[in-house]
Amino acid sequence: MAERRIDYIFIKERTGPLEKIKSSAVVFNQPSPAGVFPSDHFGVMTEFDEKR
Repeated sequence: MAERRIDYIFIKERTGPLEKIKSSAVVFNQPSPAGVFPSDHFGVMTEFDEKR
């Protein structure tokens, strides 16, 4: 990787179902078996604990 970047997930309010982050991970950062990446950017996937 020639250059490292930081991605952010912005939320309007940390209340309700978005109050607590359960996990966060980089996705689409591995090539397919043919050596092709799904995008020219990696993704960020974040799961939130649902407040009940």
